[in-house]
Amino acid sequence: SPSICVALSDTGELIDRLELHFMKSRASARSGGAGGNDLYKKKVKDIEAFVSFVDLHSPQMVLVSADSLDARGFKREIDQRLFEKELQAFYVDPEIGRIYAQTERSTTEFKDLKPLARQAISVGRSILDPVSELAAMMTRNSSNKKYDIMSMALHKLQGDIPASMLLGQLRRVFVKYVNFYGVDVNSILRHPHKKSQLQFVCGLGPRKAGKLYSDLKRHGALESRAILSHDEEDLGGHDSDDERERHSRKLLGPEVYHNAASFLRISYSPDLPEDVIIDPLDATRIHPEDYELARDIVQDVSAQSDDDEDEERQLTADDYESLRRPENHQVLDCLDLEAHATYLEENSTETYRKKNKRLELIKCELQHPFKDSKPSEYDDDHPLFGTKGRKPLMEPDETELFYLLTGESPDSFRVGMEVTARYLKIQKPRNDKFSPKITVMLENGVPGQIAIENISDTLDHFMHPIEQIKWLEQRVHRDMIMKGRITRIFHMRFAVDITTKASEVSDRQKYEIRDDINDIFLDQTGITPEEKKLLQKDRVGDGKRARFRARNVDHPLFQNLSRKDAQAYLRKEEEERVVIRPSTRGYDHLTLTWQVGDYFFHYDIKESRKPDRMSLGQVLTCHGKKYEEIDEIIARFIDPMDRKVQQLLRHSKFIETGEGMAKVEDRLREEKRTARGRIPYGLSFSEKHNGVVELSYIPNNSLRREYVTLSPKGYKYRNKTFKTVHDLLNWFKKNFNKKPPGSRRRDRESTRRGATVAKEEANGRSGERERKMPLPPKLAKQFSQQWRKGDVVEARFQMDGLWYPANVLAGNGSIGYEVQFHGFPEIHHQSVEDVRPLRRPLGDQKPVRR
Repeated sequence: SPSICVALSDTGELIDRLELHFMKSRASARSGGAGGNDLYKKKVKDIEAFVSFVDLHSPQMVLVSADSLDARGFKREIDQRLFEKELQAFYVDPEIGRIYAQTERSTTEFKDLKPLARQAISVGRSILDPVSELAAMMTRNSSNKKYDIMSMALHKLQGDIPASMLLGQLRRVFVKYVNFYGVDVNSILRHPHKKSQLQFVCGLGPRKAGKLYSDLKRHGALESRAILSHDEEDLGGHDSDDERERHSRKLLGPEVYHNAASFLRISYSPDLPEDVIIDPLDATRIHPEDYELARDIVQDVSAQSDDDEDEERQLTADDYESLRRPENHQVLDCLDLEAHATYLEENSTETYRKKNKRLELIKCELQHPFKDSKPSEYDDDHPLFGTKGRKPLMEPDETELFYLLTGESPDSFRVGMEVTARYLKIQKPRNDKFSPKITVMLENGVPGQIAIENISDTLDHFMHPIEQIKWLEQRVHRDMIMKGRITRIFHMRFAVDITTKASEVSDRQKYEIRDDINDIFLDQTGITPEEKKLLQKDRVGDGKRARFRARNVDHPLFQNLSRKDAQAYLRKEEEERVVIRPSTRGYDHLTLTWQVGDYFFHYDIKESRKPDRMSLGQVLTCHGKKYEEIDEIIARFIDPMDRKVQQLLRHSKFIETGEGMAKVEDRLREEKRTARGRIPYGLSFSEKHNGVVELSYIPNNSLRREYVTLSPKGYKYRNKTFKTVHDLLNWFKKNFNKKPPGSRRRDRESTRRGATVAKEEANGRSGERERKMPLPPKLAKQFSQQWRKGDVVEARFQMDGLWYPANVLAGNGSIGYEVQFHGFPEIHHQSVEDVRPLRRPLGDQKPVRR
């Protein structure tokens, strides 16, 4: 595509444009061949045309849109020519212009221009008047009913904020800054692309701003602020009937005018008669009701600096202009405004606002009327200039420029990321003291190098360089695609170092630890409510499943299969371990089916930020974590989980559950009979919960089961995360008899026969005696209740702490009960306090918290 150059006026209007078709070419004077020489000659003509374009319009600055790496070559060619003309070229962010070029506003305003030219115009306007250009993006597109500004990448987490909330906060920001800079009424009449600022002026809003702009177009340029809200008696000065009719309608009501007047600037316009004199105070933030105070201050200062003693002379624009000069600021600073304010308050009938604050703001405005940049003499706490102010245009630093030109971000292109690169050549050393390197090109156009020690695990680093080159030439060829990881990024050089060693590429644990995983605000203690919901949603039942809706997702792992068909497909295809399939929950969900040995795990993937109903979402949420694409889910979630499951399957304490959970209990009870003094234990996958491991053990006569959840970071048990199964079991052996966090089971000493043994000293005697402590009334009633086989009760499910209906199969009030929850085949051993009478009819059963 050609390079587009546009010349803009200081108000953002298009003056001229130029197309350069060969400016981005890399041809140089040393280019060989007839084609290379011809291309270079055309490039020289383009450079000369650009220089002539600059000479014709004499710009104050030159902006280069940093939208691709080709912009580096363009800027390199023009820098020397601009330096000779004492001009400087600046890189600028092209995002605002790129969005504007695709909007209806750009098509309406410049329907005959190419999108690239529209983009260049918007980029220039965003530097001349950024508030005006950004405010124009707060308009709704008539085709998709969305605001243009919502297409801007403000933050990587902005997709998690509701659009209405984000728009509300953006409006507050625009109100703050539009009123800080003010809106020039006569300017927006001559330049309609600035009119969007009106809606953010205090007292207006979108509806009143639209009406005011229509009335202003009919009325014409304004001579003063007073015309915005004049009365009928003010019309006497208009001789013509047409003129009286044109001015007979108020532009703003009294209340709206009172709120908005300070922020509507009036400046000279060519549409006004030549003899019209604009009041200098109309170009400041000073409210019309304070004009008299401002004139008194200017009159006092002018009287001090004038030789004549006529203090009541007519003020001129030069009197106001002189106060804006830095050398005259001290004249205003020397005024005793506090004493003057005291005098005014004592002799004024006004009862609102302190005069000293008003006088201080008036002084600031006389020195810096609607100043764009914050004056250096004011600190951040100043009421008018503090914290705000436009920064001067500066070149982006090397890191920002790198990401602008490559189109990447610190999240999408970082050290440790897995990339693919195209082989270019072997960089041979100049002498035997150095080793060869491989030069490659990444998909985004960034060049890279692979040092000899980072090429392969099998290459001997101590080989002679000539032998290393031969070894490389036998294994690489031109345009070969290589897979590797980024080890270092050189932002200034626009280059990267890469490793292609198999051991490094496969080491995801080393390179793919993200900062957001170690978030200090992330509560990693206990099972979160989201995890509880996932456990409940993934519980396997015998009910009928809804039929999935077929999707068209462009990914090699996607298949339009049901759960049963997906499991059969994975059993048949031995090389496949993961299938992405449609979900029964709708078009904004997918399901990931993952096979490890004879076990299958199913995880829900929630899609958000979908371009349309059938497309794949830009943000994918799986197991409580957000990902950008399916491959990232496989790399950051499935691969680490796969290693954890493989480690679990190889452990000696893992028990296969192919014949049901009864096999686990039979094996543990057999071990208990063989060695009564030991506590047998084992690990097995839960048949009831997806991706959850059950830790079963028999401390005395009853079987206990606790849950271990799997995550990419390890095994989570009792609010602790262990990296290996060995660490998990070692901690379990030392702490198995302690009460689990959140458990309602009493300690061993307090549950034995419902009593505790306490030691006390009475009446100063050293002897000790035992006494029985009474149980709480509710617990005493529950202990006294004896359940029989076949009784329907409520039992507490250990994983989520909720109560569900169940049938009693065996047991008594001393050793506990064996129960079976309704709708599930597993048998659970419940302690006495975890069984209670049925409180609701069976037809109206819901989980109940204790």
